[in-house]
Amino acid sequence: DLSMGGGYFNFSHTGAAFINGNHNVQVRVDTDSNGSNYFKINNGDNNSIFQVDEFGHISNILGSVTIDDSLVVTGAISDDNSDVAINDNLDVSNTVLMGYERVSNTCGGEVSCTVSCTPDKKVIGGGIDCPDGYNVVDSYPGGDSSWTGRCNHIGVGVYAICARIGD
Repeated sequence: DLSMGGGYFNFSHTGAAFINGNHNVQVRVDTDSNGSNYFKINNGDNNSIFQVDEFGHISNILGSVTIDDSLVVTGAISDDNSDVAINDNLDVSNTVLMGYERVSNTCGGEVSCTVSCTPDKKVIGGGIDCPDGYNVVDSYPGGDSSWTGRCNHIGVGVYAICARIGD
């Protein structure tokens, strides 16, 4: 049985409740468009597991979301320090903001010189500058967040390209 009272639909039978339609089924939220209302799905403990506001913004997703076809994003994807797992190729048709930076250090004399990325960034490339035609002795990544180099008989400029990337 279906009854309505006080703004609630109540299903009193013991089986599952379904909304069926042979054509489009529409749920309208906030027809006066004042921006404060939403459509929400709660679990058995009455915790919100999915919410869509009247502008189409999705929030309060509890658990994983699986998309079996294409996901098209027309705005920005913001990160609240949660993980996003992509198990296939990611095709980006615009700029990937990796927090790219170029850092450098200069050391005098024939010594190994190291430059480090800022916190939470990893080295993705690097190199050294041996002035006046002197030879490179060493140039290599020093772990996952620094670059080290040395020139023969002279000081050296060491450069690293760093970015926010995962393991």
